[in-house]
Amino acid sequence: MDAAVLDVNLPGGPSLPLGAWLAARGVPVVYVTGLERVPGREGAVVLRKPVRPEALLAALGRAMRRAG
Repeated sequence: MDAAVLDVNLPGGPSLPLGAWLAARGVPVVYVTGLERVPGREGAVVLRKPVRPEALLAALGRAMRRAG
C-alpha cells in the first residue's frame, strides 16, 4: 500500500486506531475530517471537508515525503 486516506469519523467508530497501525508500519496517512483537528494525531497530514482534488493530491505528496 502506497498511502491511505482515512475519514476520521466513520459509522462504526473512528479510524484513528487504523491510522496509527498503518503509520507504525510506514504507510503514509492523510486524515479527512470536519473537525478542527484530529485528537491524538498532532503533526499528521489533515484535510478539512469538503476536500478539493488538488488539495488531496498535495496532502498525499506531503504525507509520502514525511514517511520518506
